[in-house]
Amino acid sequence: ILLFTVLVAVAPPVGAGGISHIHFVVVSGDIPAGDLEALKGAFLDLAGGYTQVPQTFGASKHDGVAKPEASNTAFLVGADRNMASEIKAFAKEKGMDSPFVLVWEGSRD
Repeated sequence: ILLFTVLVAVAPPVGAGGISHIHFVVVSGDIPAGDLEALKGAFLDLAGGYTQVPQTFGASKHDGVAKPEASNTAFLVGADRNMASEIKAFAKEKGMDSPFVLVWEGSRD
């Protein structure tokens, strides 16, 4: 519950009293600087803002084998709708690896 409270607090405003879609977006830490800036611009265009978490670490399993990710960049993006497909489409259009996108609903009072 504390984590949820913190995430809602740092997400950009989407209007009081309505449902907010909170997007946790993770991209590879070795993304070229120009692509990273383009992605930030897309967040501004699509949602009006973002919060960047400078460096994150994690792992995922592919074909049963753990693949550690030494360095990732993560973003929190609040919006009035689920934008996961738009975020992934933007990355694909720019030739980027598909980002990990986790979305959940919350309310902003």
